[in-house]
Amino acid sequence: MSDGKHVRERVREVLALLSSLQLQRAYQARVPAVNVAEELFNQWDDWYRPDNPQFGALFSVDEIRALGEFSKIIDAIAEETPQMLPPLEEFMQTEAWRRLCAEAQKALGVLAIQGPSD
Repeated sequence: MSDGKHVRERVREVLALLSSLQLQRAYQARVPAVNVAEELFNQWDDWYRPDNPQFGALFSVDEIRALGEFSKIIDAIAEETPQMLPPLEEFMQTEAWRRLCAEAQKALGVLAIQGPSD
């Protein structure tokens, strides 16, 4: 976590991807061999690192709370969905996908309100 601004921006980018049908479709078009539905969950796991003390220093208290709440929700959605997710277009038809997008939008909104950490 040596580059805090990079990590913070990547968390924002992952939330933006999780919240956007258009970004998800564009991603799928760029990497057709990848199961983007699964990649959505993997990217969150790659960048959300609350146990790392440096991670906590990158965000405000409200942002950490929002990210933690989102993480609980994405974990619950992962538990409710099959281990092998269907292709993106099929996943987009599910309640799990709609919930994932809506909750990511909420968390992203908190990051936007708080602004960048310095």
